[in-house]
Amino acid sequence: MRVRRYLLTGLASILPLGATIFIIWFLVKNLGNILAGMIRLFPFMSRMPDIVLTIMGFFLLLVILIAVGAVAESLLGRWTFRLIEASFKRLPLIRSVYTPAKQLTDALFVDRKSLKRVVIVEYPRKGIYSIGFVTLEEEIPIKGRSKGYLIFVPSTPNPTTGWLILVPKRDIIPTPLSVDEGIRLIISGGIVYSDKLKV
Repeated sequence: MRVRRYLLTGLASILPLGATIFIIWFLVKNLGNILAGMIRLFPFMSRMPDIVLTIMGFFLLLVILIAVGAVAESLLGRWTFRLIEASFKRLPLIRSVYTPAKQLTDALFVDRKSLKRVVIVEYPRKGIYSIGFVTLEEEIPIKGRSKGYLIFVPSTPNPTTGWLILVPKRDIIPTPLSVDEGIRLIISGGIVYSDKLKV
């Protein structure tokens, strides 16, 4: 019994650490590879091991994102981004992609008030359950059925893409999860699990 207790204690101690390392490495590997190829173009960097280039690419991407964020919050940056946004909205094809992408990104990372609550729905078919967010508290009439809600079902691990579905009210399962908890669950691919989640 003591060996079993030690084993369970060891698992409880290692699993959170392992999950954290896995998530961090997943982000470093996937985001770092975006710029790793660019770094490899420099002759003195081409002989570096791939893992070193990936880590360098990740930190370079962080620096770029921080720099862009700092510029975007400045007076000149806000004016510049508003000008770029206005230009994009004038172009028919680009506008149809940029506008919903901007609204979704703002909803997830800037103004999360547009995501009302976390729910569970049977999607993409009966017997398969998905985590979703109610995006509009207003009930929408469904022909021949009761009213329903618009539900955004994000993809994992990138919640900026997903599916918008209209679900009858009676088919929506509420959860006690906060929006932040729901987003963490999606981004982690279920690794950051909450005991509150029950179907």
